[in-house]
Amino acid sequence: MSSPPPDHRALFALRALGEAADLFRQVMADRLGLNGTDLAVLSLLESRGPQTAGQLAEATGLTTGAVTGLVDRLEGAGLIGRQADATDRRRVILTLRPERLAPIVRLHEPFHQAFHAFDAAYTDEERALVARYVEGSAEVFRSEALELRREAAEAPAAGVGDGRHVEVPLAGLTRGRLQFTSGAARVTIAGGAPAGLLLAADFDGKPPRVTVRGETVAVTYRGFGAFGWKKNGATLALAAGVPWDVELRGGVARLEADLSGLAVASVELRGGGHAVAITLPPPRGTVPIRFTGGASDISIRRPPGAAASLRIIGGAAALQFDSQRLGAVGGTVVLESSGYAAARDRYEVEVTGGAAGLSVVEG
Repeated sequence: MSSPPPDHRALFALRALGEAADLFRQVMADRLGLNGTDLAVLSLLESRGPQTAGQLAEATGLTTGAVTGLVDRLEGAGLIGRQADATDRRRVILTLRPERLAPIVRLHEPFHQAFHAFDAAYTDEERALVARYVEGSAEVFRSEALELRREAAEAPAAGVGDGRHVEVPLAGLTRGRLQFTSGAARVTIAGGAPAGLLLAADFDGKPPRVTVRGETVAVTYRGFGAFGWKKNGATLALAAGVPWDVELRGGVARLEADLSGLAVASVELRGGGHAVAITLPPPRGTVPIRFTGGASDISIRRPPGAAASLRIIGGAAALQFDSQRLGAVGGTVVLESSGYAAARDRYEVEVTGGAAGLSVVEG
């Protein structure tokens, strides 16, 4: 198999990591007389602490019936125990029995030694960069898993087309929600929807599935690989007469959002963002702008005098907030514009997972 292009190397590396982790878990499970799911649940209990059966079902994607059988099996093997919830006696909490986990610990010990030797070759800065990338990737997987589960659970939405041009009637709606549910590339968003329409969209490349459920217009790209993703483009015109929530899940590679002619209720990018330019209107109330999974080359521009705060969790490099310019800072960074605390109308910007090349400015 030929090597992947440089811009896809990290994606292939993540895939290889997942396959290697699955192999290691299965070999471990075989040695212990368990199955891979059993070991995964034991790992969840170790990392998250005591859980209910419902929480395990949520985390693993198993049905409650499958979790019940799994719990019975692990309890029978003496690896977990049950105890009543101190705050709700009707709930049962599942806990590990550390004294029975010695065989698992012994099998893990060579792996821990080998991994620590490998890890020691990297600097703290390199580990922090890798951690941001992997955490952002994990958020993409979680987001996609939840979306697939939601699609299966809910009644089918009304499909408005799979073609290159889509129009959604306003139909008396007083609010709009635009969702990209599975990642996006080359997205342009602005006002200017024709009269009587909530949204009008044009697509390049393979057209996505567009569905409407109430006020929510969902755009879902399916069935293309890593090499086809960057060929897809979307240009959307939104109605100016309703407040909008804009949400992009699964990451975005390039976004130009001129929202200055719209009423914006919230903006959320989950799974990371790169080459993002957002122009905002005057805020109405406290308007959250959220990035989860890290961000790079991000520009957020708001009207002069609009109050704003910026909170970055995970460190930042090349950061500008109005007239303040910062190089490299670690941990959590919190900045506020003059008069932010007293302002009734303001923007609340938060980036989780670190940021590089981020500007939040007036103008």
